[in-house]
Amino acid sequence: MNRFSGRKGRRSPGGFAVIPAALTLGILLLSQAAVSGIDRDARRRERENLERVLEQSVTLCYALEGSYPESLDYLRNHYGIRWDEERFLVDFEPVGSNLPPDVTVIAR
Repeated sequence: MNRFSGRKGRRSPGGFAVIPAALTLGILLLSQAAVSGIDRDARRRERENLERVLEQSVTLCYALEGSYPESLDYLRNHYGIRWDEERFLVDFEPVGSNLPPDVTVIAR
């Protein structure tokens, strides 16, 4: 028996490469899940902020002009309301000049 051969009781070097690869994959999956959760929360907050801004603009219009806006374009043109139309759909249903419109924001 040759004690310098190095084969006795040792594993192949390829077996140890699996552990770092598995750890790296696990870290990548956890990172992706965290980023996805952050993005979902940010979109929810952005939708809520848009709803709040639209509600405040409708109220401001009534306070300044004595009637609610007749359309969403009126708010855009006179009150400078802007949003990303590819991300959010805004449904604006006027009820009357003395009743607030029904405004719904839907994330696409």
